[in-house]
Amino acid sequence: MEFNNNKKILQNIFRSYFPRMKNMPLPLKDIKAAEAIMNCRTLEQGYDYLSCPEGHEDKIQLHSCRHRSCSICADKARHEWVDAQRSRLLGCSHYHVIFTLPHEYLALWQCNRKWFTKCFFKACRDTLITLLEDKKYLGATPGILMTLHTWGRQLNYHPHIHCLVTAGGMTNENQWKALDRDFLLPIRVVKTLFRGKLQSEIKSGLEVGDVRLPHSVSLKAMLSCYRCVYKKQWSVRIQEKYTHGKGVMLYLARYMKGGPIKPQQIISCTNGITFMYKDH
Repeated sequence: MEFNNNKKILQNIFRSYFPRMKNMPLPLKDIKAAEAIMNCRTLEQGYDYLSCPEGHEDKIQLHSCRHRSCSICADKARHEWVDAQRSRLLGCSHYHVIFTLPHEYLALWQCNRKWFTKCFFKACRDTLITLLEDKKYLGATPGILMTLHTWGRQLNYHPHIHCLVTAGGMTNENQWKALDRDFLLPIRVVKTLFRGKLQSEIKSGLEVGDVRLPHSVSLKAMLSCYRCVYKKQWSVRIQEKYTHGKGVMLYLARYMKGGPIKPQQIISCTNGITFMYKDH
């Protein structure tokens, strides 16, 4: 059975499975998200009763939940987000850069999401700014718009940060300097510096006790993992230059508003849930 045009399919799935989910050890934010999606544009969410004083048609207007993962009210929220970000874009070419967290750190991430998110953003930002402020690569400070995604196309846990980077920047003399080449930065240099910056944050956090270790993982074992991760090449991808940033922004908007899976992807929910995804 296909549900390609049914925006309420996710709501119906949550309503069907939520009684079983409530017995699972879920974070409070996940429970609140499920409740918001289940109640969106229903009487439980509340409504306005519109009555015409001239005796014409009366109407009940159901309230939206406005949760960022709700597919029912995502279209309006997505357009609002795009409009807000469009006003921030500069009229120049842009690059799309994706930094991925090594999966060896997934358990550590899950135990320290707030701390790790802050460090992850900082490492990505500092990597781009440090290199592009170097006169060897640009000698100016770029504009960067960053968003975090924590899932992959298969809905597996896969934290990564998308960066929309201007092909140019402001010099110390407040003059715009355009990037006069077809690539943003040497990819190996970006990977090496990013690895060094995030590893430095992780080691510092472990040493001062800011990082909570996963259950049954000792500090010695985590430091061993830290050394092993240093030996591998980290995943950073730089896409070809875009003559504008709107295309990347629209791509990001699909993930910023509406949740990790869209109703159009779901093709069956008879025995479990079957959905489509693009395999890279």
